[in-house]
Amino acid sequence: MNVVDKGKLFLCADLCWRVMHSNTVLDFIQRRKQETDTGAIESDLIGSVIMCKYNNRTYNIDGVAFDLSPRSTFVKKMRGGEMKEISYVSYFEERYQIRLRILDQPLLLSISEKRSNEPGQKKQKEIIYLMPELSYLTGITADIPRRDLIQHTRVDPPKRYEELEKFSRKVSQTFGSVGGPSSSSSSSSSSSSRSGSDRDRDRDRDRDRDRDRDRDRRDRDRDHDRGRGGDEDWKISLSINPRMVEIQGRILPAQKIFFGNNASEIPDRASWQLQNRYFVNPVKSIDRWLVIFGERDRRNAEGFMQTMQQDAGAFGFRLGEPKAVDLRNTSQESYVRCIQDNLVRPDSFSLVVCILPNTNAMVYSAIKKTINIENTSSFAMHCRKDS
Repeated sequence: MNVVDKGKLFLCADLCWRVMHSNTVLDFIQRRKQETDTGAIESDLIGSVIMCKYNNRTYNIDGVAFDLSPRSTFVKKMRGGEMKEISYVSYFEERYQIRLRILDQPLLLSISEKRSNEPGQKKQKEIIYLMPELSYLTGITADIPRRDLIQHTRVDPPKRYEELEKFSRKVSQTFGSVGGPSSSSSSSSSSSSRSGSDRDRDRDRDRDRDRDRDRDRRDRDRDHDRGRGGDEDWKISLSINPRMVEIQGRILPAQKIFFGNNASEIPDRASWQLQNRYFVNPVKSIDRWLVIFGERDRRNAEGFMQTMQQDAGAFGFRLGEPKAVDLRNTSQESYVRCIQDNLVRPDSFSLVVCILPNTNAMVYSAIKKTINIENTSSFAMHCRKDS
């Protein structure tokens, strides 16, 4: 929110989306097991973001433990402070009332940083084990029809206006009364109609999950009480005008775009294409270029190289025969070592293309860093099979 014009608060909001797959990570693992080995499956999943519906949280996958299963045990701190060894099957039944169906599935690893209670102490890394059966992949993948995705994400202005109006009305209805949502009668009646055992079970289920959040909230409330003199009757109300602020937009004139061969175009509605066009000053030729890929992406790499050579002429330059390097190991060190071995001189290759098996940000960053040190034009791309 920004405070502008006579102390009024103006809220800037827009629509956003999160793509979540309907199939679980276990479905993905079982399907890929019929096609490849466990190493390739782990390589596919590392770097992916998943969502667990039982707590509505997202996690980054940092590994897959094929040597563990829901039958495996871990040590859990109980309510009285005692330590007890419990299996993941029992844990999910007791805390979330969820019975796992598949007991021979591997476990997903997510490494998070746990904040220390001691001031000045560094954050400690914590390994969280997740169940593939209860996890769902998120993000856009090749198997999602792009046309269906565009229908939901490309919203026209009237629809966008309608959705933002719904949001403003919902905020006003939720926080419009003094005291916030907790003072509404509907919430009280809903809470009173539940049995005591249900409330106890919910409290036990949420206690561990919200421990850090509650501590932060208490610290903020304590500081807030000191700032307002300990007024325990302080309440808040919030309402938003459902009508959005109208301003006069600036309309820029259409600009002429110049292409090669003295061609130019004034695009309609800021839309233009490079199809059958030449660049303004095209590179005459790229004689030496390097393509690095993993063993299982050989077919995709060969198709990519063939397409590049075929389409280069349409853009006004010639692309020579590439040097293809097939890596048996697609680790970060393998890509970096391959680049360093081939770029023995600054002019060894004019272009370097790395085809990655997954969206691991660490591998991508290491490749870009190595390329920049070697001072070579390059780009990296992510390759995922449609199957």
